[in-house]
Amino acid sequence: MSAELVTLVLVGVGFVIIYGGMIFAGLAWFLRRMGERFDKLDQRFDELDCELRTFSAE
Repeated sequence: MSAELVTLVLVGVGFVIIYGGMIFAGLAWFLRRMGERFDKLDQRFDELDCELRTFSAE
């Protein structure tokens, strides 16, 4: 194989690794963000449930 072909293959592999890492990092960030949002939403539902139970007990 010529030097140009080896270089082209290595550059292609590098791009695949770089873009794969970017997609993985973006997905990890997205999942962490959504987890935080859902935790806040769960907390709001729990507070509402406590208020409704308190209201119905009176």
